[in-house]
Amino acid sequence: MDAKALLGVMSLLVGTTAAADGLRSPAAGGLSEALAQMSRQLTETRGVRLKLNLEGWHQTLPPEVEYNLLRIAQEAVLNAVQHSGTRAVVVALDRIGPQVRLRVQDEGSGFSREQSVRAGHYGLLGMRERAAHIGAELDVATAPGFGTAVCVTLKA
Repeated sequence: MDAKALLGVMSLLVGTTAAADGLRSPAAGGLSEALAQMSRQLTETRGVRLKLNLEGWHQTLPPEVEYNLLRIAQEAVLNAVQHSGTRAVVVALDRIGPQVRLRVQDEGSGFSREQSVRAGHYGLLGMRERAAHIGAELDVATAPGFGTAVCVTLKA
């Protein structure tokens, strides 16, 4: 097996393990604790500052909703630290009236819509599919040179 094929198999195994882990509830401390743990793991090893705005969150959502919100946030944070060149990421979860809002924002390079639909890149598509699956709206605000904000809004 050549190096490229081996890398593909390893990537598949990592994805399968992550999916199996995701079948469990997000964390003993609920969604906010799971978001904090995941965000710290992804930012600390890359020297990216993390600002968490989760203090006021004490709500429990259906497990499928929490799981999908966590995975959307994971993809957004991972994209920020891997692709944007950002030095800081903000992860926020709050309730605004009857709505729950999850926001992941970076101050990185941003991107154009054309860049988001390159072959082999399915992160945004996956986030949109997860949001739709739980009845949420996903909004991505970005432009080259201006960072990116990923917001998921859900009626609770």
